[in-house]
Amino acid sequence: MFWMLSLLAWSGIVSSAPPAEALREYREAASRFSSLVAEAEAGEKVAQLRSPEFKKLVEILSDEQTMLAASAEPENDVEADLELCGITNNAIVSLAIFDIRGNIPKTDDQQESMSNFKVMMSRNLLVFQDELKELQPFLIRCLAKAVSKVDRFLGSLGPGQLTDVRRRGVVKMRTGILMTYSSGLAIANDTGTALRVDYRTAFLSVLAETAEAYASMMPLPERKKIAEAAGSAALSGDEQYQAYLISIARAFRNEECSTICKIE
Repeated sequence: MFWMLSLLAWSGIVSSAPPAEALREYREAASRFSSLVAEAEAGEKVAQLRSPEFKKLVEILSDEQTMLAASAEPENDVEADLELCGITNNAIVSLAIFDIRGNIPKTDDQQESMSNFKVMMSRNLLVFQDELKELQPFLIRCLAKAVSKVDRFLGSLGPGQLTDVRRRGVVKMRTGILMTYSSGLAIANDTGTALRVDYRTAFLSVLAETAEAYASMMPLPERKKIAEAAGSAALSGDEQYQAYLISIARAFRNEECSTICKIE
């Protein structure tokens, strides 16, 4: 669920950017969002994040019409585009780790420590479902918009221009995709938590919507793994999510491979 940071790891890849003024306002909203989260964390009061102001900030940070519409335009400014996705990711992470710092039970067992960390993150997922069901889909779409442009850009490179940095960036992005879809499939079959239907639907629907774009990045063996997992989840999971899972499986069964999926 909170593995989006890995998706931001490519470097030197071109995409399009939102208008400069809109990005400036987005930065300001994100800064205020961060301040309110920090204040609430210091006061140990989640209720402080239930204010009309905080709700408005979430609306601004998930405003696809303003911030993502530019992605249909010719690619021009990779730094601004990646900054946008990165800002959203930071907002998501701040909610994911809310009140975790210093509150994880101390232990010398690394595995136990990681388990405790995941438990607390899962708690925050339940607490911040309203905010995350808006912010996470925005981030997933923000990154998916760039994939076809990434493919065209890499295909245009001459001999020697596919640097190790770019290659590693693609590999890290694939890792993020695998983690994100694994989280989505887990959500579809997780009946033991208090995750609401509207949150599950928002997350799974955007994964289905963007599956074709993300699948195009993956080598065929990795696509097959996701397709098989999604197909199995569709058969065993809740029927109300079946259509999304089938769409994911179908997208990842596509064996067309152009440029980016061939990079190792």
